[in-house]
Amino acid sequence: MSTSLVKELTSLLGKDKVLYRPEDLRCYSYDCSNYQHMPDAVVTADCRQDVVSAMMVAAKLKIPVVPRGSATNLCGATIPVQGGIVLDTLSMNKILEIDKENLTVTCQPGVITVELQAAVEKEGLFYPPDPQGLFVGSEGTLGVFTEMTFKLLPQPEARRTLICAFDDIADASRTVTKIIDHKIVPSMLELLDRISVNLIQRFMDAGYPSDAEAVLLIEVDGSLTDVDKQIDVVSRLCLECKAREIKIAKNAAEAEVIWAGRKSGFAALSAYKPAVLPEDAVVPRNKLPDMVAKVQAISKKYGMLLPTFGHAGDGNVHPHICFDPRNIEEAGKVPKIKDEIYQAALSLGGSISGEHGVGLAKKHLSPIQHKELNLGLMRGIKAVFDPDNILNPGKAF
Repeated sequence: MSTSLVKELTSLLGKDKVLYRPEDLRCYSYDCSNYQHMPDAVVTADCRQDVVSAMMVAAKLKIPVVPRGSATNLCGATIPVQGGIVLDTLSMNKILEIDKENLTVTCQPGVITVELQAAVEKEGLFYPPDPQGLFVGSEGTLGVFTEMTFKLLPQPEARRTLICAFDDIADASRTVTKIIDHKIVPSMLELLDRISVNLIQRFMDAGYPSDAEAVLLIEVDGSLTDVDKQIDVVSRLCLECKAREIKIAKNAAEAEVIWAGRKSGFAALSAYKPAVLPEDAVVPRNKLPDMVAKVQAISKKYGMLLPTFGHAGDGNVHPHICFDPRNIEEAGKVPKIKDEIYQAALSLGGSISGEHGVGLAKKHLSPIQHKELNLGLMRGIKAVFDPDNILNPGKAF
């Protein structure tokens, strides 16, 4: 199969866009999860026609195709578990149009988010991630994007950032619900537990209070008048929920340091343990205190640290399983911890994925979250788009 596959691909795409040597294939056998499997060939697409050609060969030979970007997937969704073709779209990295009149941007799938944000900001616009929809959430099981158009917003006139420290993580969790209940929707609202705060501060000085049990990082934006009002209300609500300290960034540079700390979270945990698995549960916002308590109980039960931070405004909770794979006892606890985290979220009316997806890592949990009728509908939709089941097979459900 590999010989005939490579021959077919090369005839349509040329030798430069088809990889098949073992050392090349190895580089496409993994992502940021702990799964690995070798593909039979890789197509490095840089235009729509390359994608079409690869799909024509796959359809003719009835072999799997796994679309892939930067391979930052955390749940094994880009692992070619049945071999076949990995379709690398990273070179399709052009921003095709910024439409200032209609507030949209059109780009190819290989464009990096931070580069997209920088490009539209030069035009006084703002890209508010993340897009949603049937195809976006299908994890490559329904089709392959070659071009996307996203909605933009005008750049806000002002932004303000504050840090709120708490002596009880439950109080911090309740604060999130209070803020949303008061019809304030921060542009960013992040919750960090004490372990996360300490490891980040050890990694870099972000100005976080290391003795706090929990920290909320909050950014509000809008007009100058609205931002000042929101800051006043948010500060009052934090104090009502027993915040012991509130610090408002004096300027953009100080705010940047605060958010740099949050962005360095994964690196900070990786400096603590050689393996870090960032889990991704989501619960209704008013269940955040309960979810945090359940994660802490799981941590205590297994005697392993689960530093937790996440997008609290969306109900996303990211407990990070930090362990040493060389330690057989620690590694043996990981699957049990993972399952208990997601079962906890489901028991609170939540979901097994807030943003990372299902992929391979959580596929076995789909029947727990979804009724068989719903899973059957998902399979039916896939059969309409992909009757031969060649698009990223073996994932999600």
